[in-house]
Amino acid sequence: MQKCFLKPSRQYPIPAEARGKNPRASLWLGGRKRACRERRSLKTGREWANCNRISAQQLVGLLQYVWNQKVFLPEYLNSFPNAGVDGTLVSRFKESRFKGYLRGKTGTLNDFGVSTLSGYVLLPKGNYAFSILFNSMNSKYPYINWEMQQKILELIIP
Repeated sequence: MQKCFLKPSRQYPIPAEARGKNPRASLWLGGRKRACRERRSLKTGREWANCNRISAQQLVGLLQYVWNQKVFLPEYLNSFPNAGVDGTLVSRFKESRFKGYLRGKTGTLNDFGVSTLSGYVLLPKGNYAFSILFNSMNSKYPYINWEMQQKILELIIP
């Protein structure tokens, strides 16, 4: 199953349950729509393989929420590799219009066919939070998943 979710990173209000407190992702995720709360499942690190489930939409919601936390946003954003420049994205998006404009985190579990890319595209005409989650992709070559993720972003981001 493949999932992709994209939203512009605009000024979204801080949820009422997080105002005046030290907001945490679990508090924010738990306070959102009931449908999301019922479907999400977060466990400890030991149990991740078959228990942790979060949707692309929930990840984008978390990215948007953190985007609005201006106190630590610069350090947070700098922790994301820059596409085509450094980190796990150094060999990706080299010939893309997103080279130098995409900041993202990757995740891969080859034995399970999992390939993910989530983060931000920071363009002069607008910023976007995105999450692409591939699951059960039976490919011998993970580069195919990388190419598909790049094509998806190139198609949906103006």
